[in-house]
Amino acid sequence: DEIRDIERCQVGIRQVEMKDDLVHVNGVPLTVRGANRHEHHPEHGHVVTKEDMIQDILLLKQHNFNAVRTSHYPNDSLWYELCNEYGLYIVDETNIETHGCHPMSMLSHNQLWRNAYCERAGRMVARDKNHPCIIFWSLGNEAGCGPNHAAMAGLIRQLDNTRILHYEGDPMADPMFTDILCPMYHRVEQIKQAIAKPGERRPLILCEYTHAMGNSNGNVHKYWEAINMYPRLQGGFVWDWVDQGLTKTAPDGTKYWAYGGDFGDTINDAAFCINGLVFPDRTPHPGCFELKKCQAPIAVTCRNLQRALFDVVNHYMFSSLDNVVLQWCLKEDGAVLQSGELSLVGIGPRCGKTLRMPELTAARDLKPGAEYFALMTLCLASDTPWACKGHVITQQQFAMPYGAPKPLSPLPEPSMGTPLQVEDGRVTRIFNSVVQFVVDQVGSTVSLSATPSSSSTTSMPIIKDLQMCINRAPTDNDLGGGECSYAQQWAKVGMSLKENVFWRAEVLSGAMRGGLVQDTTFVSQDGQQYIKFRTHYEVWCDKRLRIRSSVTVSPSMQSVVPRLGLEFAVPKCFSNVAYFACGPHENYADRKSSTIVDVFRSTAQDMYVPYIFPSENGGREDMRWVSLRDKEGNGVMVKSRGAVHFDVSQFTIAQLEAARHTCDLTPHAELLFLHIDAAHMGLGGDDSWSPATHPEYLIGPGHYSLDLELQVLGPGDTEEREGRYEVR
Repeated sequence: DEIRDIERCQVGIRQVEMKDDLVHVNGVPLTVRGANRHEHHPEHGHVVTKEDMIQDILLLKQHNFNAVRTSHYPNDSLWYELCNEYGLYIVDETNIETHGCHPMSMLSHNQLWRNAYCERAGRMVARDKNHPCIIFWSLGNEAGCGPNHAAMAGLIRQLDNTRILHYEGDPMADPMFTDILCPMYHRVEQIKQAIAKPGERRPLILCEYTHAMGNSNGNVHKYWEAINMYPRLQGGFVWDWVDQGLTKTAPDGTKYWAYGGDFGDTINDAAFCINGLVFPDRTPHPGCFELKKCQAPIAVTCRNLQRALFDVVNHYMFSSLDNVVLQWCLKEDGAVLQSGELSLVGIGPRCGKTLRMPELTAARDLKPGAEYFALMTLCLASDTPWACKGHVITQQQFAMPYGAPKPLSPLPEPSMGTPLQVEDGRVTRIFNSVVQFVVDQVGSTVSLSATPSSSSTTSMPIIKDLQMCINRAPTDNDLGGGECSYAQQWAKVGMSLKENVFWRAEVLSGAMRGGLVQDTTFVSQDGQQYIKFRTHYEVWCDKRLRIRSSVTVSPSMQSVVPRLGLEFAVPKCFSNVAYFACGPHENYADRKSSTIVDVFRSTAQDMYVPYIFPSENGGREDMRWVSLRDKEGNGVMVKSRGAVHFDVSQFTIAQLEAARHTCDLTPHAELLFLHIDAAHMGLGGDDSWSPATHPEYLIGPGHYSLDLELQVLGPGDTEEREGRYEVR
């Protein structure tokens, strides 16, 4: 009666099949919301514990992933058991890759390697065949194709014909090697064309897409718009899940994440292992939030805003929305006016329901110039094994079509105040007892100081310098593409400041305001391409400063322009940031689907995104206003006519551009840098080895403008009140 041995095996009942030109699981068409995942830990390398695996699974599911490709080797057996338990679909991949062989398919055509190929495939199937989470077998990655792959495919189909065979290595996608189309890094138009080819009936699942290298993942929304539109586009696997950086300590004791070349390895691929949606410690990149939003399994769309009719669509394959609640709120310039909660019980899998929300159509007192947004937040109603009650599955915001009863009146010119005076010369001053605007015509610096409140008699610096700005610290995607990269294009043009001319200052309106004009010209090395700024400054006796800048990019410009805007150097103590813009996380023109427009509060330190290879970071789109304050409440607010891009940085652009690791960066000792851009180019992300930012997110020849008002703030001033005013 002695127990000598126990064998156990999880059991799952499910069917995988090709039906009606689609991959079905248990009779339902599959949508893959997938990620490629390496087994990685920043201290233990490729050794991961059960706790590490569970951490990845929970994060994946919390960010709306439902599938993992085990790139590019079978994983620890425990991984599959946990995926069975928590619920993730798996592409189990044979450990074969010949990337670097020339040609790549060389070994697949070598009969001496046939047994090695087949043994690896056969061992994988024999070990893993009883795991229900596995729905695809893969013949490997980037290994070309040939007779040895054909032998592998035949062996796998002989051993197990209950799963789908996946392989991207054959450029012709011969059905001998793969049951589905599974290309990597095809653009949106390419995947549409692939499923439209005459005679092609197979579905397409991208085995790799949206290369998450550093500040990346632009254009994800376009992939998911296509996936949701065309049934035979059945999803994809982002490249990839985690930055494969290793913890290292700098000579001063600072820890950082190292990559290729940091270990005395002279043959290396530099930072090309740093391309995950999460940092090595599993802190999500902002791009991870974009994937979460774009591939969300629930959608809220507008049927009729005037009547407040909204459609809730459940894209879950098998789950109802009985455990999901819809929390809604209506905001006026970021302030909540109304809120409520709706049950979604009864909305079954792959079903929808139209909701009418009369609260959003009721009459109300509308404030001139205010903006009204309705926010729908879909949350878990109770705990699940992968997330707690209240976990946000997705959000959707709607700009409500309320018309203000009358347009906002411009701010009147001050009727009283100390008249302004002008001193012209090498240094031009426009000043009175509460404000001083200074231009150093030789050093080409612009500064502003003021008394922050009526009770204060001491002037303090508000802007220490103001410059026109056309550069950004290159992202990994900017650098990708060798001689064709955006960074190289920009370097070859060699745009540099040619001249900065300040016109004579004058006072107007009975000395209640004074102004001057600045012309700034940047010229290329060959003198043929240029960018011109004409900037009008108006100083008001009540401490307001209006800045209007018109920018012209020459029709002869042959390079992309990273940004067109202004850089304000402000005191470092102005580190408390509030803004009315897209947020709360970092976003750019081609990666903002996951944001909402609202009032957010942060700090300059928290707005920094510490990409392992330092680059442009921390941007926010569609800014209405931003304020920077010290701990006493003194500071400056910038309001814009028209939505613009902004960021606040502890570092200069030159610091970010020169750094190779986060430990190379030291915050500026005295300053913060506020950038406000009329235009800022997108990030791209279709891949990281070619110029891939979509045309509509590039800055080309043409005319651009900024219209800003700066308001000095004291402890008693609130952004909510000041922010309502429109610039004259």
